[in-house]
Amino acid sequence: MLGEAAPDDIVPVLHQIQEAVEQNVVVVDPLNDEGMSGVYRTGRVHLYPGSSADHACWTLAESQAAGLPAVARPTGGTEERVVNGQTGYLVPDSAAMANVAVEILTNEPVYKSLSEVDDFIAFLVLYAPNFPARRNLTVESAFAKLNRSLELCQPELGSPD
Repeated sequence: MLGEAAPDDIVPVLHQIQEAVEQNVVVVDPLNDEGMSGVYRTGRVHLYPGSSADHACWTLAESQAAGLPAVARPTGGTEERVVNGQTGYLVPDSAAMANVAVEILTNEPVYKSLSEVDDFIAFLVLYAPNFPARRNLTVESAFAKLNRSLELCQPELGSPD
């Protein structure tokens, strides 16, 4: 929450981010929905250290739905929000976070591949956090699962007598 101390498990990452402000890293205080939407549309990468206590990861969900690539640690609910390799990357530590962030910032093809999120995956990341994002969800497999579910739910239609 605004004004509270950062959780202990993200303090090392927070210090690295604060030191990077001199290299054009921007740390944004929380804004209203419209303000954050603008931040997500103009950003290049969302660094999300995560916390074991944060299971919803709402800002991560919103930035992912907007197509902003993320680099996050696999803690809390981040594995439910980031489709690893498709909408961003889950990394083991702050050093890997920095290395992957630099790659996204400096490699245009990598950035484009992560930021051109299919609308269906964006919808699932934002509104269906328990959908199997961490199991290499693809648009094709998601539609196949959806079609199978619809077929099972649809009653057999008989011909009218």
